[in-house]
Amino acid sequence: MKRSHVIAYSDELELRGNSPATMRRKLSALSSLYQYLCNANAVHINPVSGVKRNTEGANQGNTPSLGDEESKALLSSPDVSTPK
Repeated sequence: MKRSHVIAYSDELELRGNSPATMRRKLSALSSLYQYLCNANAVHINPVSGVKRNTEGANQGNTPSLGDEESKALLSSPDVSTPK
């Protein structure tokens, strides 16, 4: 496999309407596979290295977080007079 194949695969993922996060995960999995093969001396290079990945929404997770007031309420809610 060559770098041009990886770029074509990335382009095809985009044409199929995959989200940027899905495309990043698929390219990451492919890169991990090739890194494993490189370490096992089965291939000489990782063709995914250097292929640009869409960074749209890369730092935005779906996990909700607590606000300051919610955190304070949670920390002050236990009864401190008992070990439980």
